[in-house]
Amino acid sequence: MIAGGQASEADGSSLARGTAESQAGVLVTPPGHDTGMARQLVLIDTRTVDWRLDEHTRELGRKGVAEARRKLLEATQRRAA
Repeated sequence: MIAGGQASEADGSSLARGTAESQAGVLVTPPGHDTGMARQLVLIDTRTVDWRLDEHTRELGRKGVAEARRKLLEATQRRAA
């Protein structure tokens, strides 16, 4: 609620703009866009390519994930020490 140029809560308490306190508990509901829908757009799937990864690409991905996990474990252990 805005009264006299100053934002206020429903209970009349004012809100200081730009502070964390002013952001908490302030809800803004946008207007609905569900009226006037006469028809829905038809989505056409024009993809003709089958996106499957070959075994070499899968193996590269597995190695990359294993390396990332190893480095995360090492970093966690260094931080704990």
